[in-house]
Amino acid sequence: GVEGADEAVVPAELINALTRQRVLHAKPPPPSPLQAGDSVLAVLAEDGDWHEAYVEEAYPDRSLVLVRFLEWPKVQSAARSEVISLSEVLDDGEWEDAAGACELCERNRQLTFHHLVPKETHHRYVGKALPAGLAGAPTRQFLNAHGAMLCRPCHSQVHRMAPNLVLAKQFNTVGKLREAPYIERWVQYASVRTR
Repeated sequence: GVEGADEAVVPAELINALTRQRVLHAKPPPPSPLQAGDSVLAVLAEDGDWHEAYVEEAYPDRSLVLVRFLEWPKVQSAARSEVISLSEVLDDGEWEDAAGACELCERNRQLTFHHLVPKETHHRYVGKALPAGLAGAPTRQFLNAHGAMLCRPCHSQVHRMAPNLVLAKQFNTVGKLREAPYIERWVQYASVRTR
């Protein structure tokens, strides 16, 4: 520190000087603009929690965004402050090796991100139509974000069950994966295993 200076004053003076020089800002920067088709997290009015959605329409004044939630067939107009781009929240590197409950077996493990429409098949859907029964925008951003956090054993079992094209067409949601007899048997087996 500075000799003889009050330690509480030095940081305040430094912050004020950096603010005057426009290195620090009193307000956070405005959020990046959103476009139709962007994958986002948005606050659902009914429960006040963040849920995955995609942008249906970004209004010109940037204060409101029309979003469609992935879990429900609901379209909602949301304040821009209640919508954040998934690309700003996570990138592929952060999705790997997270800890938590697996979305299939529900065991607490190290998790990996499983693309519910495998990356190998994205070229079939970008700019075209998504697989039947899948709600979302046929954009690379949506396909890269549409996934599930799975433990490595469950992730491996999913890819053993079927080739990527079949996974993309028939098993592109966590619900569809859970209903597959092969995965049902695996989850029953995995849930009784401690390791």
